[in-house]
Amino acid sequence: MTASLSSTLRCDDGTEVPFDWVYAGADAFEWIRDRAHWPGPMTPMELWVRHAGWPGADRAWAEAALQPPATFHRFQLAGPFQFVRMTPDAPERMAGMAPRYHDVAREHRNILGFWEQYAEPRIKQACASISAMGAGASLRTAAELWGYGFHQTFTTSALMSEAMGRLTLLLAETFGADSGLQALEVTQGGDNASQAIDGEIWT
Repeated sequence: MTASLSSTLRCDDGTEVPFDWVYAGADAFEWIRDRAHWPGPMTPMELWVRHAGWPGADRAWAEAALQPPATFHRFQLAGPFQFVRMTPDAPERMAGMAPRYHDVAREHRNILGFWEQYAEPRIKQACASISAMGAGASLRTAAELWGYGFHQTFTTSALMSEAMGRLTLLLAETFGADSGLQALEVTQGGDNASQAIDGEIWT
């Protein structure tokens, strides 16, 4: 998709980094630098692969007949850094996507079933296909396969995020502002006293 406009990122040291917005209208949303997954600057090769991998990412969502939530639709690149959108989808869009998310989970027994039966085998096949490429193979084809395999993890995460959203809203009736933390703790599965209590809450 053609970006709507160019902008400039100003670094702490005053350096200005020009970049293009990843899609039309992206400048209207809040974006934060994704230090958790990519704490350092990316190399030019990695940046190229990320751009070239978008057709594979789109194919992953299309084959699953799922619409990606705002967070996973596109990541914003500015210079060697990656940013993630924090502004959520409009409530009506989220509500429109939810029925298909539920259908996909039911078709595979649950979200774990979707991962095991659908997403993980496609990731393994993408990795095998890339591994089988010879020295003269197309780098663009490899990037497309990488994007396809990489976004299988996000199709599953989207189903989980929607379910987590419903759980958070349910817990909000009792825990208010702490409902997000409670939802995360309840679903972690750790072995400690706090999460044992959370398990009782879940039950």
